[in-house]
Amino acid sequence: FSALVNTIELLQRESERDARGHAALQLALGQCAFIHLSRLFLSREPAVAQRPERSEDLRLFLNFCDLVEAHFRDHLTLSEYAGRLSVTEARLNDICRRMANLPSKEVVHERLLQEARRMLRYSAVPVSEISYQLGFADPAYFSRFFTKRTGTPPSQFRLVGQQ
Repeated sequence: FSALVNTIELLQRESERDARGHAALQLALGQCAFIHLSRLFLSREPAVAQRPERSEDLRLFLNFCDLVEAHFRDHLTLSEYAGRLSVTEARLNDICRRMANLPSKEVVHERLLQEARRMLRYSAVPVSEISYQLGFADPAYFSRFFTKRTGTPPSQFRLVGQQ
């Protein structure tokens, strides 16, 4: 638990800085926080051992989160994610709803949106280039995706973040 807290504190301090390598360090610290969180969940598995299906669902959910982290820019379909986990889309969706209170598609979209916000806030890369880096073939589609979920167009989000 203390490793998770320390990592989150480092992440918070880094978010207040604008030093060289800032974005890369934030990404790495974010990944470390997820790993510590996964380990924390897994260390509590014996407490859930009375319900083996729950620990299996947790394992699948964490594996899904790992896949999302590795492939959110690739825009995999839910059937591709489910296939890599050897479960049906319906089971994956059910697990995500129970573990994260979100459908599986929204878990993927939230990760994509998190990265979009980070890139808009901490880089000077044009919005169109960010859209390509996030795997969108069309910057207009990225703009609609971002605006629909945040209520703010990407260019305006960037301006508000600089104030």
